[in-house]
Amino acid sequence: NADLKEEFEKLPSLIEKTISLASEKCQQVARFLAKKEYLYYLGFGISIGACLEGALKMKEITYIPCEGMYSSEFKHGPLAIIKKNDWVLFLSTLEDVHMTLSHINEVSCRLGKICTIAPPDDSLSLNSDELISLPSKNYFVVPLLGVIVSQLLSYYVSQEKGINPDQPRNISKTLTVD
Repeated sequence: NADLKEEFEKLPSLIEKTISLASEKCQQVARFLAKKEYLYYLGFGISIGACLEGALKMKEITYIPCEGMYSSEFKHGPLAIIKKNDWVLFLSTLEDVHMTLSHINEVSCRLGKICTIAPPDDSLSLNSDELISLPSKNYFVVPLLGVIVSQLLSYYVSQEKGINPDQPRNISKTLTVD
């Protein structure tokens, strides 16, 4: 697909734009997340891999338990522990907005807080406590940019907690070079 190739060729500039657009909002959200005992990072469809990576990064450098999962599976157990002011992160493509909104509603009706990472969308903005906007609407690019935002959030949460993100504890190298 020529459009996809063109979008991937723009990826370096989209990453720079994502960092520029999202850094300040990530710092603001990090102030709330740093105080939490646990977090969830939810996605649907193609976004799930980015959510799993985001949850792993959050655990590794902030020491906050964070679980990434399909948002559609969240209501089968984990939703039971959500209480007032618990934060849940969502990553959404525009193609998955309807499903994401349904899952956001499950959390917000329990008075949980919502941070959504997505391209600009009025319905997501209205239903989220915080929206971190991505500069691409491309279905395949949104998860890649979502990983960048996840890394920024993890970095700023670690800073809020006074943790050096470059020296995470108990992380073993899995590759050694002779």
